[in-house]
Amino acid sequence: MKYQKTNRKNEENRILEVVNRYKLLLCHQIKSGNSFNHEGLLFDYNAGYDAFWELSSRKTLNEEEREIIRINFALSSLSQKEREIIWKEFFFVEDKFWWMRKYNRSTFYRLRAKSITDFSSLIK
Repeated sequence: MKYQKTNRKNEENRILEVVNRYKLLLCHQIKSGNSFNHEGLLFDYNAGYDAFWELSSRKTLNEEEREIIRINFALSSLSQKEREIIWKEFFFVEDKFWWMRKYNRSTFYRLRAKSITDFSSLIK
């Protein structure tokens, strides 16, 4: 049990590192004037694998833009519930108890644990 808690905490820390990097990259793109020259830099959960592959294979993208697209692709690979949990728990933390309107406590924490595991496996 202790191993699971430690492992989950490590996964959460890894996600937080990726989220902070993601935010810095977006800010840098905006400040440099490159902001969103490509539609794929904005997160679109409807975009499929083909759209991300086509966009990331363009020669005109810099490394920062490729990293943003990679993170967007990882988010879009999650189920709708998992994506919502990762987004609201790590990327856009507005209300700490947002989930109380949608889930009971045990369901939320079960989904949260699965979401963290799935997302962290995609961003390794």
